[in-house]
Amino acid sequence: MVRISFAALMLVLVASACGPRPLSQGESTSSQGTTAMPVPKVATLGLDEDLRNLWNAVTDGGGGGEGEKVLPVVHQPLAANTADGSAQPRLLRELPSIEAGTWKVFDDGSMETIWKLRAATWHDGTPFSARDVIFSYQVYRDPDLPNSRQNIVKFIASMEQADPTTVVVRWSEAYPYADRLELRELLILPAHILASTYLEAKQQLLSQPYFSSNEYVGLGPFRIAAWEPGSHLDLVAFDQFFLGRPRLDRIQVKFIPDMNTLIANLKAGAVQSTFGSKKLDRDSLRALRGEWEARGEGTVMVFPSNYKFAEIQKLYNPQPADLTDVRVRQALLHAIDRQELARAAWEDRGLVADSWVNPNFPRYQEVRESIAQFPYDVRRASALLQEVGWQRGADGVLQKDGKPFSLAIRDMEGEKQPLIVADYWKAVGVQGSYEYESPTQLQDREWRARFRGVVM
Repeated sequence: MVRISFAALMLVLVASACGPRPLSQGESTSSQGTTAMPVPKVATLGLDEDLRNLWNAVTDGGGGGEGEKVLPVVHQPLAANTADGSAQPRLLRELPSIEAGTWKVFDDGSMETIWKLRAATWHDGTPFSARDVIFSYQVYRDPDLPNSRQNIVKFIASMEQADPTTVVVRWSEAYPYADRLELRELLILPAHILASTYLEAKQQLLSQPYFSSNEYVGLGPFRIAAWEPGSHLDLVAFDQFFLGRPRLDRIQVKFIPDMNTLIANLKAGAVQSTFGSKKLDRDSLRALRGEWEARGEGTVMVFPSNYKFAEIQKLYNPQPADLTDVRVRQALLHAIDRQELARAAWEDRGLVADSWVNPNFPRYQEVRESIAQFPYDVRRASALLQEVGWQRGADGVLQKDGKPFSLAIRDMEGEKQPLIVADYWKAVGVQGSYEYESPTQLQDREWRARFRGVVM
């Protein structure tokens, strides 16, 4: 995997509706001037896909949309990462720690963590318990169920219930983030709703209406009141949310897969925000920000929150075959001016990623010296390729054994960045070409796994 930069997602925010506001937000007056019932506080958000199934949104891992971001609104993880990279307990009362004796590391590399659960209530009124956590672990690691995000739960050897609010977790090997399993690492499921189906007819579990309708029951600040495929979600505040009732009364999530339509809805005020779509055209968003800020109605916020990386095929018949040579992969990275690429895509908020640790995180300085870096260096890139036997032909393209160095590039976000990368690679003699990926192909795991080139 070649890490290119931290992608900066753009969250679009619009200020409250214009007009006189004689009372505090959420109040109104009758025609006689007396105070009437509070006006519900409602937000309308645009989602860049037609959300069909919450299990798939979390477990497909590369499906292409932002549906996964809806889940924390209706559900909660055991723990969550904050903006500075530190962990915050959610369904856990406290994070496991060595100091508290709830995180033990043994000489053979195995570990034990104790998860103390918070008092929380499912949307149907059932108390959350250790049974739910253990059931979720059984389902999430089950090899018979489609799930591309089992890599973390596979480190867990077993779970036991010490009491209804305590789970003892035994790890087969060391994992440094064992204190912060988020929804994608372990999706917590309601055992009282799904356990019987799982035990009696496992293959029918994921086709249950639970995952794709208003029958969904979570632990989040909002519950699903209505789910209209192809149209929208209606979410209403959950009074028993363990962190307190949310300030908004209702959220409507409109499914708008077409980016031009989404931009038009933002300009018209039909939606007030997005979930931070990576698909929105950044030039359009810059123009939108200019319009809103000039009128004092809102802004477009750009913040580093995700990685943009290039996944190079190394297993299934890569083309060229030398992609399996680490020197070739290093050369491809040296050949890209990632700082300029990040700046062009995300202005001054784009960051070059030399590791999974965000340079803005406080702990980055602790690991900085251990991180291998591959700065922009065309000469070094060319030298590495020559070491592997690639020589420039008369046309400037690298040749080996009579074949050119041609590399196909795919990117779910479109052709803009692949073409920029291809232009950088051209300087060292590599022919890069963009290939379109359809939404159907993005959902086909075998098709993605057997692609012979580079996926960004």
